[in-house]
Amino acid sequence: MIQVRPQFDPNDPKYHTCCGCHVMTGAKIAASFNTAGIIFIPILIIVVLGVHDELRGNGSVLAQYLGGLLIPILVLGCLWYGLIKEREGFLIPMLAFLIIVLIQLGVAVFFLLIWTLSMMYESSKNSIFTIVVAALVICCSLFILECWFFVVIKNAYYYIKHKRWLSTGGIIYVQQLQQGYIAVQKENPEP
Repeated sequence: MIQVRPQFDPNDPKYHTCCGCHVMTGAKIAASFNTAGIIFIPILIIVVLGVHDELRGNGSVLAQYLGGLLIPILVLGCLWYGLIKEREGFLIPMLAFLIIVLIQLGVAVFFLLIWTLSMMYESSKNSIFTIVVAALVICCSLFILECWFFVVIKNAYYYIKHKRWLSTGGIIYVQQLQQGYIAVQKENPEP
């Protein structure tokens, strides 16, 4: 066997996103969008609680919503740490979280689509129909965006993994065909 050290090429096309940027840049863009969402949700909750008088005095509602953000904040912190320090293990929580989000969005799209089709069949064109169609469009857009986030972060995971593995001396053993010679006696030996 011969030991071969493969060369790591960070500019390999498999480490680029569909829009042409590097997967690490794309992963940081995805992390930035998720960070903006995590910042926007509490602001939205506080505004909604301020508008509704019946919820204004109820601090437990605010605590529930903000407490529900604890896991996404921790997952997002792991993602940022993994991207900055280039540690692939810290990207795994975000990948698992994105799978859960994709399943939830897929179920939401499925039920909204069924609801929209049933409303179209009944020919009811009221304000609820408009809201359902808007929710369907938003959920479909979010599903596509989250799929892109998942693919980019997965590719960033493999980029970091390959980069670290090959820079730490990962050696690949290549099996080579061994040729052997067999001596055969001639029928008429020379004197």
